[in-house]
Amino acid sequence: MEANDGPDAGMGSGSSMPMADAGIVNTGPFALDCAVTENQMTTMCLRPSAVDPGAIGSGPPINGKLRGGFVDGNRLIAAVSYSNTGGYLVAVDLATGERSVISGTYNDAANGPKTTGTGLDWGAVQDVQPGPDGWYAVSSLGVFKVDPATGNRTRIIDQANTATQCTIGTAKVAPRTDAIAVGPDKSVFLSLSKTGVGVGLVAVKAGVCRVVTLTGGTTTVGSGPTFSSGNYFRTIRFRDGKIWALEFVTKSLLTIDPTAGARVRISASGVTKLGTGDIDVGSGHMGFPTTGTNPVYTTIYDVSNRLFNIPIIDPTTGNRTSLLMRSGPATKSGQDYPPLWVHPTKPWLVVGLDDSLVQIDIASGNSITLSR
Repeated sequence: MEANDGPDAGMGSGSSMPMADAGIVNTGPFALDCAVTENQMTTMCLRPSAVDPGAIGSGPPINGKLRGGFVDGNRLIAAVSYSNTGGYLVAVDLATGERSVISGTYNDAANGPKTTGTGLDWGAVQDVQPGPDGWYAVSSLGVFKVDPATGNRTRIIDQANTATQCTIGTAKVAPRTDAIAVGPDKSVFLSLSKTGVGVGLVAVKAGVCRVVTLTGGTTTVGSGPTFSSGNYFRTIRFRDGKIWALEFVTKSLLTIDPTAGARVRISASGVTKLGTGDIDVGSGHMGFPTTGTNPVYTTIYDVSNRLFNIPIIDPTTGNRTSLLMRSGPATKSGQDYPPLWVHPTKPWLVVGLDDSLVQIDIASGNSITLSR
């Protein structure tokens, strides 16, 4: 392992990230091997909630729950929400764990609230995705366009304003804003679920709402599997010319044609079964490799054990295997449906456990805290 690899990279003066003890054998890919008994009480191996905020990685501690986001080079850009009323965007260096605020109000415990960027308050932010010309699209109380250089915010979709809602038949419908995707033509994709109207996906561009796909109501758009009242797409991502979606209730992974609206079920573990494997599809978040879409990683919540496993889905067959957490902080989490991303250069996953980022080695299931 070279000196600049992993979460101990760049640890010069001022870094709070610990080095591995010289006398302890390290057989894993990280700075510390949390499977080694002598390491299990060290800061980076403990459950994040047992570690003081700011103890791992520099910069303002994350003071809310990590939500959706994306990997940009060697940084993670993620939404953080707190108390269901406020939030901000954070950037985390995936080599050092260093944190910085991009936009929004950061509630500093010692110095009080500090706002980065100008614009309307956006409440609890849920997701952020990159636009094709460098801006960020953020879902919260509507959709905001953010300049990453300044943090300035402009609301482009007002969820409460009927003028910017979608017309379906004679109904005005506000799309869900818990997940967002952005197409190469700057269309913003949002999921939709309303009794009597149906379950689907809409695209908003230049203030105009277009129904992409819809099923389960009086109007049908696009072909493919049907969904009923109460179903909804919990996570959506634009990837390789398609919308990838996780349907929460039926535990289905789908692709949706952004033009024709055709829905194709890739894998399912609810009432409808598609693909083999003892683990559910997962209905939390999903992550993809740096290039391509194989495999697809999702997150799931194991209520009985208060642990989470990570389903690994082959999109060509729908078959599912499980990545079980073996050691480190990821074995100690009870968070439901944590967000996850694929590391851009390492065979690792990056998972948000409440207010911390944990890295997981895909080959072994070992984990270590990157930023706290």
